[in-house]
Formats: sequence, structure tokens, C-alpha cells
Amino acid sequence: MIQTDQLAMTYDGGVEALQTTSLAFKQGEVTVLLGPSGAGKSTLLHCLNHLRKPTHGAVVVDGLGRLNHTGRVRRHRRNTAMIFQQHQLLPRVSVLRNTLLGRLGHHGLWRSLWPLPASERRLALDSLARVGLADKALMRADQLSGGQQQRVGIARALTQQAELILADEPVASLDPSASRQVLSLLRGICRERGLTAVISLHQVEYTREFADRVVGLAGGAVVFDDRPDAITDDVLRHVYGDEAVGELATDHEAAAA
Repeated sequence: MIQTDQLAMTYDGGVEALQTTSLAFKQGEVTVLLGPSGAGKSTLLHCLNHLRKPTHGAVVVDGLGRLNHTGRVRRHRRNTAMIFQQHQLLPRVSVLRNTLLGRLGHHGLWRSLWPLPASERRLALDSLARVGLADKALMRADQLSGGQQQRVGIARALTQQAELILADEPVASLDPSASRQVLSLLRGICRERGLTAVISLHQVEYTREFADRVVGLAGGAVVFDDRPDAITDDVLRHVYGDEAVGELATDHEAAAA
């Protein structure tokens, strides 16, 4: 389990991106951070992996304790995979080599300059097979569709053998079909392997469909924390504001059409 203990983040200039927050994320649970742009979703995700060091409070990880020094942060990152909106792949490198990047945290700098063992190549190929891309292993990453590239990111996380997956708007640039494929794949893998996932989204429909738990943020504060079936129009008004609820209802009708 990973949790935040009175965590807060204030950027230079006094901008309070995340108000004091204490949350616990359970093993095997898919938590969606729901909210509009600027709500604090990405800040919270980045603090969970110490890509941004919080200005107050701490992140606490089972087996490591508080992430208050470099060694613990390094061990935590080795067990944490990040999936980004823009895929973060090496475009001119093969899908297999991109997937193998998940192993670099398990080796020292000098060892990573040499080819990785055959056992790790098999692990990467098995991960690609799990996301349905084994036949694309030798293709360049930039020859894949956006949805396929995001699935390579998931395969890289599996090759890393991460226990925690943090995904920052992973389907923002994908069409509805590819979005559902990626989110369904993430949820299925987490349930199969008992992995914890924290995913930031702004699409209410996907949140209801794929989340086990929803944490709603607005103005840097947690304003909702419950199961997805507890999301009501009043909750959405609290998260997005009155004017946005009508737009969300229109999006729901369009998706259902």
C-alpha cells in the first residue's frame, strides 16, 4: 500500500497546487483521480513518485516507510511504473527495445550499456504478448497507432515488474475505441497480478466504467472519495462546477449514441 500523509504542494510564486491531503491506495485497486485541468491530479501523481518533491507532508510506502531520502525514493521508483499521455517512447527504436527500457532501473548505469540477458528479452516479449503486440516487436515505435503506443507503455510497465502503476491522462489523445482498450487492459492486468493503479482522467464515463474507487479533486483539494456508482450530478457540480455538468451530460449522450 502507498499513502500520503498530510501531503501538500505549493509551486514557486505561492501557487497552491495541492492542499493538505491524506489518502491510502490499496493493493490491487484501480483508483481514478477525476477532475478538470488544474485540479491537482497530475501534481498528486507526480508527488506519489517524487517526480515533484512535496512542500509539506510525506509519501509513505509499505516496506520502505516515508520517502525522505534518496535511497528509498530510488527503490520506490524501481517498483513504480509511469504511463504518460504522450507515451514517452523512443520513436525510432524498436517496440522490443522500448519495452526493455522497463528493466533499466534494475541495473547499474554501466550494465545498462550492454545488451540485457536473454531472460529479460523473454520477459519483454511475454509482456508484449500480454498487450497483444508480440507481432510488432521489431517494428519502430513511431510506426504504431497512438493506442498501440500506449499499450507498449503498459508492456514496459509489466517488464519493469512494477507493483504500482501511475498513469497521467493515458487516454487523452486516443479515440473512444482505443481509450476503452487501453483502460480495459490496465484494469485487467491489475486484477490478474494484484497491482495498484492510480490513473488521472477527466472523462466521467470512463471513470464509471473502469474505476474501483474515485477520488475527485477541485482546486487542489479532495472533494469526493467513494465508489464510482456514488457519482451523482451533485458530485459532478462539486468537482467541475455548475456550468460543466450540462456539458458532461451532452458528452454522455453523444457517447451513448
